[in-house]
Amino acid sequence: MAVLRNIDRKLALLACMTLVVTACTRAVEEAAAAATLTRPSIVDADTSPTGSERYPADVYRPADYTVRSVTETGHVLTISGDAPGSAAALFAQARATMPIQGWKEMSVEEYMEARMLAFEKSGYEAKLTFIPNGDATQLRMQLRSPGSGAQPGMD
Repeated sequence: MAVLRNIDRKLALLACMTLVVTACTRAVEEAAAAATLTRPSIVDADTSPTGSERYPADVYRPADYTVRSVTETGHVLTISGDAPGSAAALFAQARATMPIQGWKEMSVEEYMEARMLAFEKSGYEAKLTFIPNGDATQLRMQLRSPGSGAQPGMD
């Protein structure tokens, strides 16, 4: 009889441990899901009619910029669109404007008529690519987040 009580205690203890592990696992999964749903945007909200609500307030955006696509993968936000004017003129405007917004120029690339600028600020990286498209310019803005820390446009 004593042997059966000892086995019953072990089975009861094993059942309790299984319940605790299951409850802990479920709590961790629910907390992770809640954190994913409520994580803050990596960029400022911008409600101007010429942009996307996802476009960073402190990253160059030409007048009359029309957003064509917005994608976010991990810590990278990419916004593509079009603006009137030459790629060379918009490139020059961006190059002059970004340092005023606190961005440090990291690199410049030019290939034929296409141009690219790369900047850094508070661990973030912004790349602006300008491609001529008739009388307009296709502009692609790519913002890479460090995954934590200060957010551009929020300091």
